[in-house]
Amino acid sequence: MSYLLKHWRTYLVPAPSTFYWLTGAAGVSILGALFAIFYSQSGPAEVLVDRVENFSFVLGILVSPVVIILCIMAALSEPAGLAKALIWLFTALLTLLGGGLSAIGLALNTGFVPAFGGWVMVCAPSALVLLMPALYEARHAWPKLRAAIALDQEARTIQMIEARGEVALNELAQTLALSPEACAALIERLLHTERVFGFYDVPRGRLYSAAILRERQHTLQAVVMARGQIPLADLAQELRAPRDLVRDWIYQLVKRGEFTGYINWEDGVLYSAEAEKLAKAGNCPQCGGLLTLVGQGVIQCEHCQSEIFLSPSAPTQPKPMDESSPRKTPGGGLQL
Repeated sequence: MSYLLKHWRTYLVPAPSTFYWLTGAAGVSILGALFAIFYSQSGPAEVLVDRVENFSFVLGILVSPVVIILCIMAALSEPAGLAKALIWLFTALLTLLGGGLSAIGLALNTGFVPAFGGWVMVCAPSALVLLMPALYEARHAWPKLRAAIALDQEARTIQMIEARGEVALNELAQTLALSPEACAALIERLLHTERVFGFYDVPRGRLYSAAILRERQHTLQAVVMARGQIPLADLAQELRAPRDLVRDWIYQLVKRGEFTGYINWEDGVLYSAEAEKLAKAGNCPQCGGLLTLVGQGVIQCEHCQSEIFLSPSAPTQPKPMDESSPRKTPGGGLQL
């Protein structure tokens, strides 16, 4: 919310020249109100109607026209469209208010009907005339304001992803004062226009920069190679990423030929074994079952669903297993 208020304040604060006119209008209003109070108190204390009439006369007939003229000068000197529209709108409302005070003073003296008729015939048309430039300026300023806000939100998003490497959708929505749906559309627009290079994990609502994504995948590769085998749960915890996302990273490394090994989905363990030798052997290292090619660089056991990841230099077709060789009972591997 603080970001939104700061952003709007940029477009609503008047220019210095405008501020001088508005300050003059505020000063005249304060001095006029004090004089109206003093003038109304000068009449007989027992005649309340006379006091109200004097107070309304001073503010409505003497003070309001001067304040309205100063506000018109402020609107004419303001360069910003939205601030100009607000000043014109305030001037129109002030015209209705000043005319209303004058009508009250006249109503106490001449009656309600003549006073109200004068307000309708003079003040209301004048306020309508002042409202026209307010609507005109607002119509032209609003699209420019929305475009400026959108550009600023995009720049803020790019700044966050470059500084942190990864950003959660809810955190970004809170920072930009947007709904999660609007932030998702913003992220997709940045990726589509290539203003941001990275990966948007839609199910988990996280945006990863290309640099942090590459760093996490290299860490994954180094950890598995160093330990030889590691449970997926431990690997996900070390990489600070969900298990499904870690699985996607493994497949990306395999497609680029940067990782070889095999995984047992039933036990949830990733191995950095020599996959080429496993593929040449033609049988599953987990259960001895038949291997089949299921994807680019991926061979899967038909029985336990374990997967062997191959480098580009490895054979793409596994060696058929001898039908006379013993085969283990099929396992219950979990396929993600």
